[in-house]
Formats: sequence, structure tokens, C-alpha cells
Amino acid sequence: MPETIQVSLLGDLCLRIRGENIALPKSRKARALFAYLLFVQKPVARIWLSEFLFADTSDPKGNLRWCLSRLNSAFDGLEEDLICSDSSKIWINIGRESIDVHRLSALLAGDSYGPEQFSLIESATQDLFLPYLNLARSPDFEAWRVTTQSSINNTLETLLEQGVNTHLGSEDGIRFAELFVNFSPDLEKAWYFLITTYAKAGQISKARKMLKTAHTQLSGCESLQNGLLAQASSELNNQSISPVQAYLPSHPLESKSDKPRFCIQSLEAGNDPVVDEILKALPAVAAMNKRFTLVTPAEGSNPLGDTNVADFVLSPSVSKTGELYQ
Repeated sequence: MPETIQVSLLGDLCLRIRGENIALPKSRKARALFAYLLFVQKPVARIWLSEFLFADTSDPKGNLRWCLSRLNSAFDGLEEDLICSDSSKIWINIGRESIDVHRLSALLAGDSYGPEQFSLIESATQDLFLPYLNLARSPDFEAWRVTTQSSINNTLETLLEQGVNTHLGSEDGIRFAELFVNFSPDLEKAWYFLITTYAKAGQISKARKMLKTAHTQLSGCESLQNGLLAQASSELNNQSISPVQAYLPSHPLESKSDKPRFCIQSLEAGNDPVVDEILKALPAVAAMNKRFTLVTPAEGSNPLGDTNVADFVLSPSVSKTGELYQ
């Protein structure tokens, strides 16, 4: 089947050939028949399809024949037959590579995710599987549709986790992690990956903010029993880059001496857990009434950055104002 055929089972059921939308029958059961054949990718017995879709009617076989005729009429005039059949079976003549759900599943075998793959995954997180083909009078079809949606969700979670691990510590890894949380906001594992990805990228303050947000979001959720948030908190506390980095600039600064000075203004113990950790990291400052001010050479300069506290020592002449030197 030509690569110019594209089929969407996520969101609106849609068939495009060479970029042109092909009108599908208005009958929901005819569309359901088409969608099912697209998904299963194998010949299906007519008698089985009759019971699967039309058990609620007085003439299941007749209704199947009618729906099949509607589909054949819609595809009349195309270069190739999209639906094939014989006296006992019906099958589709469109390959997996043309169908969004199957292209998504194929990514599981890959080991890298570029912009095209990310776009496919992102789109799949925003659309449901055949959401407008809810056939309450065909319980077998409806059960299949719901079960398939659950399977797609599991595939997406696996792909998002793989995407984070593949790009850990990079902007692409953050994009995957943020998408993971947006897709599964009640999943502790998703928050764990977002927190650790921010931390690996050196964005400790964001990691801590997300940790706090995660505790609020997941409060009372059974998923917290996995202990991943506690693990993320422990990993943050053991980062080789100290939490103080979030308050220290990494860009060069002019100074009165040959050693640049950095600024944290009016930080007080007990008001901010990160500040408390800074105070613990700088015992001499913590002893100064648990309040200190570090001055910058330029007024209004940004105190945020990515500097390792291990690269700093306190000036031996500090009193109520601490000056941190590199």
C-alpha cells in the first residue's frame, strides 16, 4: 500500500490519501467495522464480525453486508481496493506503517526519539482511541475499544519513560518528562522522572519546586506507596551540586579583589527549606544569628545560577554580613 495513505485512529477516525481527506460513511457501525479491521490487521470471519458489531439487531449478517457495501462505495474509484473480502472473511489492505496507533507501537523497538517521534507521542497523549465511536448497543466492541485505550496508555507511559532516559539531563529529556506528567498527573513515577530530570540538568530549584507540587498533587494517592517521591527527595539531598547553587550566579562578576563576590540577600532560617540547607552548608553563616546577606558587586544582579557550593569558602572576616568568595 502506498506510503501516501495515512489513517488516524486516535481522535477523529480519518483516512487521508495523498493529503486529501476521504469521506467515510456516516454510519457509526460502518466506521467501527473499518476501524476494527484497520487495527487487527488480519482477515476476520464474517460470522464473528456479525456478532461482534450487530448482536443487538435482528439480522446481524445482513447488517454486516450493508456496512461493507457502504465502505466499498466510499472507496469506489480509488486505485486499489482498501477492503477485501471473500465468502467467509473480510480484511483490510492498508499496512501498519500507515496507521498512527501502529506507528506509535513501533517506536517501542527504537532507541532514539527525534522531533518526528516526539511529535507522534505528544499527539497521542492528547487524543483518545476512537472517542466518537462509543457503541453502547455493541458491548463487545465497546469493551474492545476501552481495553485498547488502556493498552495505548501503557505504551505511551513506556515511550515517555524511554524518552526521558534516552535524553536524561538535556532539554529534550525535560520535554519528555513534562509531557509524562501532563499525560499522567496522578502517576508518582511521572513526577519522579520530572524531578530527577530537572536535577540532572542542574535545575535544582525547579526540581525542588516540582517535588513540592508532586506531594500536593498526589496527596492521598495510592501511588505514593511506591516511595518514588521519597527517593527523589533523597537523591536531591545527595546531589553532588549543592542546593545552594540555585542562589549563586555562574557568570563572571567584577569585584574589588581578584575573587568575585556573590549575593544572597536577607535569607532567614525557618522560612525556606532550601535556605536552611544553605545555612547547614555554611556553618559559619548559620552561627551568625541565622541571618546573613551576601553582597554582589553590581546592584540588581541576578542571584540565580549554577555554581557548586564546594567551590566556595567564607571570608574569615565575616561578622553580621557574610561574603562568599570563590
